Amino acid sequence: MTRYSLAALGILALLALTFVCAFSRRSSIQSDLVGRSTAGLAVAGIDWADVSASGRDLTLGGLAPNDAARAEALRLVRQVGGVRVVRDELEVSPPGAGIELIASLAGGSLRLEGRVPDAAARQRLMDRAAALVGRERVIDALEIRPGAPDPDWAAAADGALAELGALQQGEIQLLDRRLTIRGRAEAEEVLELVRAKLTAALPAPYTVETELVYPELEPVDATTCQRLFDELIRDDRVEFASNSAAIDPGSVALLDEIARTAARCPQARVEIAGHTDASGPARFNLTLSQRRAEAVRQYLIESGVAAEGLRARGYGESQPIADNSTPSGRARNRRIEFKVQ
Repeated sequence: MTRYSLAALGILALLALTFVCAFSRRSSIQSDLVGRSTAGLAVAGIDWADVSASGRDLTLGGLAPNDAARAEALRLVRQVGGVRVVRDELEVSPPGAGIELIASLAGGSLRLEGRVPDAAARQRLMDRAAALVGRERVIDALEIRPGAPDPDWAAAADGALAELGALQQGEIQLLDRRLTIRGRAEAEEVLELVRAKLTAALPAPYTVETELVYPELEPVDATTCQRLFDELIRDDRVEFASNSAAIDPGSVALLDEIARTAARCPQARVEIAGHTDASGPARFNLTLSQRRAEAVRQYLIESGVAAEGLRARGYGESQPIADNSTPSGRARNRRIEFKVQ
């Protein structure tokens, strides 16, 4: 090998080493910029953006929930030290994308889960659920996912929750512009009413799919009917607002069970007996007990029980079953009873 050949080989080796060092340094810079950019996005809660690099030029891609989130992601990456250019390849989700509501009704409790756009939407759903079953029976498993919901999404969610409350148990799923409701109702008439109300309440172009069933319960005799009523109120009772005939939302599930039982006793006459404790004037208590009994009767009628088989009567404080001198005794005396005649 000549002196010139050796020199040429040396030059080639030097050039190769220079290239390797430059490439290694470039890769190190890219990794550093991507790492610091990704970390900054993560601190801001942005997990939907992807960062790639070509030298000191970064590209930001992904699906942003809204325009404001897109702008914030770009701002955070552009302020990273050492970045020269940030190419914007972000897209923005269409209205309603990623927003989902799943509500499950069982055992008198209502569980809310899914993704909502903001705290106001979450609170609206919680208030609607509380109006159906009582605040203490609402289970909140909702997540806030910033986004731009469809303008009609809130109205669709309200309508869906309202009709879920008409079922014995069930579930709704509202995703994009499609509502699915499945569950069990007390009678075929209730199912048809739920379907009709949902169709009327949902704004176009929302669609609804129903998977609803109802149990076919055999009628029972008067003795069995009385036993079923007694079992329902043995460990539970119909509650009212203080000094009022307004039924507590927490008693809705119990009253629905009572309505289903009454429907199995088509030949029976049922007296709805209202009772109070001995606090306050006797005349006031008598009137209050009558109004509460009538409120329960009206609820049962609206639930499909034949009106002619129901009678409301208030007894005031005249038939105590416990000592009125103790708080627990007074609580037991405030009650609604069902007497099959």
